[in-house]
Amino acid sequence: MTVTYFITGANRGVGFQLAKQISADSNNVVFATTRSLANATALKDLNRSNLHIIEYDVASPLETMKKALVDPLERYAPNGVDIIILNAGISKKAQRSILQTTEADLQEHYAVNAIGPVKVYQSLFPYWSKKVNPETAKKIIFVSSGAGFINNFYPFPTSHYGASKAALNHITRHIAFDHTSSELDHMKNSIIVPLNPGLVATDMAKEALETFDFEALGLQPITPEESASGIIKLVNGLEQKDSDTFFNYDGTKFSWTVTYFITGANRGIGFELAKQLSADSNNIVFATTRSLANATALKDLNRSNLHIIEYDVASPLETLKKALVEPLEKHAPNGVDVINQNAGIAKDSAKTILQTTEEEMKEHYTVNTIANPESAKKYIFMSSSVDLVHNYLPSLTSHYGSSKAALNFVARHVAFDHTSSDLDHIKNSIIASFNLGLVETDLTAIFLSKFKREDLPIPVSSAQESVNSILDIVQGLKERDNDPFINYDGVRPLGSLFVYISSL
Repeated sequence: MTVTYFITGANRGVGFQLAKQISADSNNVVFATTRSLANATALKDLNRSNLHIIEYDVASPLETMKKALVDPLERYAPNGVDIIILNAGISKKAQRSILQTTEADLQEHYAVNAIGPVKVYQSLFPYWSKKVNPETAKKIIFVSSGAGFINNFYPFPTSHYGASKAALNHITRHIAFDHTSSELDHMKNSIIVPLNPGLVATDMAKEALETFDFEALGLQPITPEESASGIIKLVNGLEQKDSDTFFNYDGTKFSWTVTYFITGANRGIGFELAKQLSADSNNIVFATTRSLANATALKDLNRSNLHIIEYDVASPLETLKKALVEPLEKHAPNGVDVINQNAGIAKDSAKTILQTTEEEMKEHYTVNTIANPESAKKYIFMSSSVDLVHNYLPSLTSHYGSSKAALNFVARHVAFDHTSSDLDHIKNSIIASFNLGLVETDLTAIFLSKFKREDLPIPVSSAQESVNSILDIVQGLKERDNDPFINYDGVRPLGSLFVYISSL
């Protein structure tokens, strides 16, 4: 049995390449739409019997669009359509601020980029839902844009274009939700995804490419051929579990939410991190505790996006891995975005090195240095300023300080390791160590009791104050910030450079 595709906006750019590459397989039936047949010369020149060109303007009234489909689809697709790729869209003078955009610009882009796909979906639904095809699941692919991200906002102006794509992303998710309650199994199991086609060198992107330095943002222009080839490979490999997921053309998944993994979250700074991050319902937060019996405060938050895991970082590695399988596969199918490695201990460390014991050093090294989860896009090591070597902070921290110095080295080595990764999102991950400041918690109570506040080299802050500062910094970290040591107030001491200097 053949697979039948319906592609909008197929007269040029990515849409043309999709029609060209997909129709190269004679087993496929391809419907390629264009706003005007006069603009479809390249499609006509392909001269393929399995490629059917339809004049179909997504800005037309819905009834006009429905009528345009009757003859070609009933004649060439009696079993209906299997895969819809909604590629038609516009981007006009979008490189401006919201203050500069106009009502007419907003309305035009919303009409084509958001309302247009809805009308395509509505006009095609009778053909798309018509019959099961054993060769493929029913799929709808919305060609969106990273410019439509809200949580992971792209830092360049896209004004009315970006707003229309953000609306399209919501529409996509709503359609995926609608289908979950369908009485037809092949509709309930359909696959609905939006995707970013990449930064494609087309006429539509010409103004943006000439205006901004995208390479500074880690974005490289690609050709329509490259984009289409990636999209086709992605579409062919989609499974039902991928529905309602935002993809890049190369198969990379983008999370609608930001997923955090916080160790040592049952009290102090860890608890404040979990509390503040989970207050935003768009975030998914995994909060670990050595024992669920100690997680009363976390449980009392009673938030559906907060998942508490019993996870002792001093446990064997295999035990730690097993503890993650069920909660992460269930609640984070797209993986973890930001890891806050906060778990640590500081027991009776206000003493000299002469007074510390081997057992104390081993215990602190095991918990504060050896234990760390697997890599993520942002990995934040909660360290301390007492671990700086050539910027040594003159205070009694003995085994605690030395374990944190070792942690700084681990952080820097992880950053170095990732530079040679074969995976771009790991190569571009962000690894940072944080000095939390001198925070008043159970962990520091004994230390603070030995000194007068005025004699301390740095001010004492609350857990909430420290976390507020840390979250502001973490959310602003960019790729160029990889491998820094950062104070909770944003200052970056040069002390972290000791790792490379002392290795020479």
